Amino acid sequence: MRRSWILALALALPALPGCFIFGIGQSPGQAQAQANAQAQMQANLEQLRTQAKAGDAQAQVSFAATLIGVLGNPGAKDAYPEIDWDTMAAEAEGMLAEQQANAPDEATAMQALSLRSQLQTATGRGADALASWQTAHDASPSFTTAMGVLLTSQATGVALEDPVGFCEQNRGQAQDEAQLYQFMQACYGVNPAGDLATALPWASEADLATYAAVDAQVQAEAAARQAEWEAQREAERAENQRRMDEAAAASASSSSSSSSGGGSTSSAPSSVSVTLKNNCPNTVKIFFGDKPKFGSGTYSSLSSNTSTSKSFRPGDMVWIVDDSQNGVASATVSASTRRIEVTSSCTGLSAR
Repeated sequence: MRRSWILALALALPALPGCFIFGIGQSPGQAQAQANAQAQMQANLEQLRTQAKAGDAQAQVSFAATLIGVLGNPGAKDAYPEIDWDTMAAEAEGMLAEQQANAPDEATAMQALSLRSQLQTATGRGADALASWQTAHDASPSFTTAMGVLLTSQATGVALEDPVGFCEQNRGQAQDEAQLYQFMQACYGVNPAGDLATALPWASEADLATYAAVDAQVQAEAAARQAEWEAQREAERAENQRRMDEAAAASASSSSSSSSGGGSTSSAPSSVSVTLKNNCPNTVKIFFGDKPKFGSGTYSSLSSNTSTSKSFRPGDMVWIVDDSQNGVASATVSASTRRIEVTSSCTGLSAR
């Protein structure tokens, strides 16, 4: 059981189309290519906007999701100063409100509501975002809407009038252990008053016992994943060292032969140019460095279905990180590495 389940259920973005490249360092020689790519991305956005205005429901979802991704990142927004983001956001919000009102099923309505709330948050209207979920919950209470209220309150910093009372009233919306665990986490997030039992006075002994059991399982799974990542990293380092040793041995042999025959010498490159490609349908967060969160390095982002180039030294590491800056997957650059790709699952890196 993972903590991201409810985020995916209530507040997660749909898959983004290939839209905007930002945050990846570019060498001077790549400036024109970057400018051309940005011009194409802007044209793609305008085309998506036109389709959305024509009533294409999927285009409306993609249009809104793209705006959320950009408006939530000042660097990306600033890279396109010629775009009227405020007007686009207002248009998308209106489309989503209409989608929610006329949705053929609850899943479609919740998707539209989630996007509309996130768009309101991205444009600095946290109170409106919370009110959107609260209105939907008042009209038809459910686990999804209750979580939407709680998570939006946390995300925006807009406090609930009575967080303890809200959680007590909606305890029954959690129908199984996984939902109860997520619900109690969210309730603690809006009222972090001491330990769990103090912050959640409505929780029964059985509730607290369930939380402890599920949390132990979550922590064990997290530790296992971390151990797997560490083992993968060590294996990649060992393989990279082996390749470097082989290259050095070959270079030494070539140098010796050249000295005897008057030829030229060669050595392993001090830096390599690597193409980074994102095959994932979502924008992913990238870390360049030895260890994310606790080590030194730089963070960046790579939009879906886009690619860019970056110079590395053999032995450098590239990570996918989550919203908490924890490492999800890593790859080590070797002298022979030419491409590093984010897999379509969004949780893996492939170096070749």
